[in-house]
Amino acid sequence: MTIHDIEAFHAILTSEHPEEELFRLPRGLVDEQDAILTPNAPIRWGSDDDNQSQLLTTSSSTPYVPTINDDGASEWLNMLLPGYGRCQVQRSDLTYTRHRSQRRANPIDSLEIEFDRINSGDTSGQPMLLESIGESVQVLTFNPTKVVADVNMILERYPNLQTLFLKKRDVTATFNFTEYQTVKATLPAIKFYSEDISALANELCDPDGTLTKCLQRLEIRHDRILSHNELLQSYLMELLSMLETNQHLEYLRVLMHLCFGEHIDAFRKYHHQPISRSVKLPTVCKVAFF
Repeated sequence: MTIHDIEAFHAILTSEHPEEELFRLPRGLVDEQDAILTPNAPIRWGSDDDNQSQLLTTSSSTPYVPTINDDGASEWLNMLLPGYGRCQVQRSDLTYTRHRSQRRANPIDSLEIEFDRINSGDTSGQPMLLESIGESVQVLTFNPTKVVADVNMILERYPNLQTLFLKKRDVTATFNFTEYQTVKATLPAIKFYSEDISALANELCDPDGTLTKCLQRLEIRHDRILSHNELLQSYLMELLSMLETNQHLEYLRVLMHLCFGEHIDAFRKYHHQPISRSVKLPTVCKVAFF
């Protein structure tokens, strides 16, 4: 995900004719239209080195099929078929429903980004990728397993964010920013240490810290280590100390080898203990108080 990659992605995303930009097709003479493809219509899909296509059919009609690169006259025209991508169908098998100009542009409010778990490569374009989506995102799932994840970089680009799911190799965290959005406050800067459990537990001990108030759920995984380990032992002690003071964390899951099983009862003591996080009441419950 280099800067060059994201520049190309952004060009497609912001284009008035993104499908033609994506497939590097010349501009059609007829504006893109949405259509319904009739059942059992022949579909040309895929091409080999000899420009030979497979012939497919679908037993039912297919709605919301956009046409692209239409010259207005050819018997076969390009279109995007859900599940198959770019295909060709016969013009006579389409029933047009609307022009592209009649589509309602809906901003993206939910987004999931996942990186290759084995080889993430160059991720210098990550900030530009987030910016290109726009500030409308309210729910983000970010899965940079082996990539540096800067929570504050995300918050700066998504000021309307309500929920952030962050998935790292050893830590999965859920952040809740609803209280900030309710009062239209600026999202805070957060110190989140996904690679340092000691620093993370210490930060969560601060009852007034922004991380303490925003971190709703936390899962820590070190079950790949199959022997008793002093470092993991210290992690468990620090997490238990954190639970003594933290009144905001809604859910904590710690996965470790059974050789650390003597600490299970100590953690279980905090199961179902009341916390100070507010719960949004349904309107019907609020009415009951009047």
